[in-house]
Amino acid sequence: MQISRYEFYPKRTLFYACRLYTTQLASGKDYGNLMPVIGIHFLDYVEYSDYDDFHFCFGLRDKNHPELLLTDDLTLHMIELPKFDKNAGTSLKSRNRLEEWLHFFNHAHEEKEETMRTHYANPLVRKAFNALESMSSDERTRILAQKREESLMNERYELAAARRKGWETGRKDEKKEVAISMLHDGMPLEMIMKYTRLSRDEIDRLKKTFH
Repeated sequence: MQISRYEFYPKRTLFYACRLYTTQLASGKDYGNLMPVIGIHFLDYVEYSDYDDFHFCFGLRDKNHPELLLTDDLTLHMIELPKFDKNAGTSLKSRNRLEEWLHFFNHAHEEKEETMRTHYANPLVRKAFNALESMSSDERTRILAQKREESLMNERYELAAARRKGWETGRKDEKKEVAISMLHDGMPLEMIMKYTRLSRDEIDRLKKTFH
């Protein structure tokens, strides 16, 4: 389960899956003893925004002949939870087992026990709901869950702040590049200040970089 977006997350999933595959085999053992590795990743964000699907399944196939599978020993499932409600049908009873689980992940915190028992056909989902209720009633578990949620909120805030800072730094660097070009072209100081919104001191410091 991945809540926050991380750069290069697909590479990370592949790295861990490959490590699980290669560490199965002790020295001198036959390759035929290797067992398949299946990665299932539930993302609480959208990784592939250009596609409407919420469930992606990646394997090792030939580029020119997609029907030709090298091996089924490595499969990576990526499931984007935010897209699920938009794409799934409205009736829970018409959903398959995977869709029931996805609905549970997205809405368990909103539902009451009687609603859960009426709509979910999969007994394992009901069992998970009971476990969730038991955990929620435990004070220590509730406090830990609250601290976890606060930690995730702080993490999301820090990531957003870092992106914002990076954007602002990029804009500043871009303005400085424009100012240097204008200085090279002999533009008046007032004009450079007007169009770049840099201060006189900042422009004076830029002058020193190429004099």
